[in-house]
Amino acid sequence: MEEIKIKRVENRLALAPRKLMQMEELVLKKTGRNLQEVSKEKQRELAARLIKRCQSCPLYLDTKGPVPPTGPVKPRMVIIGRNPGKGDDMYSKPFSTEFSGGRLFQKYLRILGLQEGEVYISNMCLCTTKQNRPPTPTQLSTCSEWKTVELSMMEIPPYIMLLGNDALRFIMGSYYPAVERIYGDLYLTKIKDRDTLVLPVQHPGFLLRNPEEVENTMTLLETIAKIIHNPAQYNMTLPPI
Repeated sequence: MEEIKIKRVENRLALAPRKLMQMEELVLKKTGRNLQEVSKEKQRELAARLIKRCQSCPLYLDTKGPVPPTGPVKPRMVIIGRNPGKGDDMYSKPFSTEFSGGRLFQKYLRILGLQEGEVYISNMCLCTTKQNRPPTPTQLSTCSEWKTVELSMMEIPPYIMLLGNDALRFIMGSYYPAVERIYGDLYLTKIKDRDTLVLPVQHPGFLLRNPEEVENTMTLLETIAKIIHNPAQYNMTLPPI
């Protein structure tokens, strides 16, 4: 594996307020209070309800509806993928272990030394697509507005793992090359005024289609595990996970 490079960069994260306004309206209707006056746990509950009934694009017509994110409001890591698979749609849970992609994702967590309940897990597109085709740019743009709501109701952790190109480009910018072209590059940036190490990694679905890439990705995950558990060894002031 090539040497890991940790680069301090600016990101191109652009959050749209429209979905957050919907969230604020729902909170006011259900609780009679403003969003900031409601606990993060209550925000998560109402946000999941709002996401589940989303009809912002036609994808919901062929699914059981959007698959809401999972995880605590104070996660040790945020992990963002592309879109739910068929099994995730069936069980309304990202990376369902009933299918091979979810089981491989669990291996990621084991290598990182994390439990599923410690991690916030979401997707760029919250609905599955026909035959698991890549979401269109319009679908990604429409659905990514939910990230405004998601990021507003959590304490951003020092580590965000981006599984695949769509998640990478949402955070870092549309001009970023594919994950395989920046293999080993990690990005120290600010998200909501907090230093955050962005970790681009191949999506488990990509590895299932390209098994020759499994070894490289597992090696990268092992190196990332060393970094997040002992960042001082890599001259970073981030807290260990």
